Amino acid sequence: MVVDHKQLCAIHFGAGNIGRGFIGPLLVQSGYPVTFADIDTDVINKANEHREYAVHTLEPKKRGHYPQRRKAGSGPLNLREAVFEHLSEEDKKYAKEHVGLANCSVDRIMPPFENDSPLDVGVEDFCEWIVERGPLTGIDNSGTLGIKGVALTDDLPGYAERKLFTFNSDHATTAHLGFLKGYPTIFDSIQDEEILRIVEGAMQEGGAALVKKHPTFTLDEQQKYIKRTLDRFRNPNVVDNVKRVGRQPLRELAKNDRLLGPVYTAREYRLPIDNLARGIAAAMSYENDEDEKAAELKNEIEQQGVRNVITKLTGFNEDSEEFKKIQGSYDVLMRMKARN
Repeated sequence: MVVDHKQLCAIHFGAGNIGRGFIGPLLVQSGYPVTFADIDTDVINKANEHREYAVHTLEPKKRGHYPQRRKAGSGPLNLREAVFEHLSEEDKKYAKEHVGLANCSVDRIMPPFENDSPLDVGVEDFCEWIVERGPLTGIDNSGTLGIKGVALTDDLPGYAERKLFTFNSDHATTAHLGFLKGYPTIFDSIQDEEILRIVEGAMQEGGAALVKKHPTFTLDEQQKYIKRTLDRFRNPNVVDNVKRVGRQPLRELAKNDRLLGPVYTAREYRLPIDNLARGIAAAMSYENDEDEKAAELKNEIEQQGVRNVITKLTGFNEDSEEFKKIQGSYDVLMRMKARN
């Protein structure tokens, strides 16, 4: 299928960093005029006033300018459900045959960025936009939808978990360990040899579990992904504060999220979790009184005891190897904190 961009336009729901700094630019580069829809009236007014914004690549490369139009829209939603809720049975049948409502996984670091223009965004050079192929069958056979940066897959859960088990998990672990040692940013934290050793070890453990679960990926491909992820953490131009990345540790410790997800998967295949356990312990050691969820976690540990909180958060009983590894790592990190 050849996309005639002259007859199409793109509407992106949400004009935050992902929209302005990632999806919007790729659509513009692919020839689409872009309209952002959002409920933030302040951003809407600024967009209508300035009519353009700049995307600053946080690498020694040129920046790009992308004109935009904005209009008010709604907040976050499940597009497929929201659309079908308002369709007749006849229209639903048509939509199933002719309209592709596909889920996707996106990945790009966009730290807080200050510039003269309030709409400008700063982004890393790396980006990944993975879209599920199934809902688009019969609609597009190009493999890219005619959009730069898009890759179609039949295993979207695998790509989502690759990002979760490698990037999200160890971004958080780097932040929590860095905060514990007094480093301000991810870049500063990953320069520490001890932190690097734990983070890289966790990436290897989570990666081994991922490859077992998802045959889509080979060990060699995962090793390349790990190397690329570490290089992203080492980018000195991406000033990403550890408090931003490590915020809301209770959310990060939710079952099947970035910290516990790879542990459960590794456990299923009887694989090591030593460094993944350190990542969980680091999140539990994150005592930042400016963070509501961190303060809540600290209070729970003080009131209930760390052993009860580990069981409550992870579901592991005190006799399990997983519990013992997390408990032992927590004790080590608290002694480290006392020394610092």
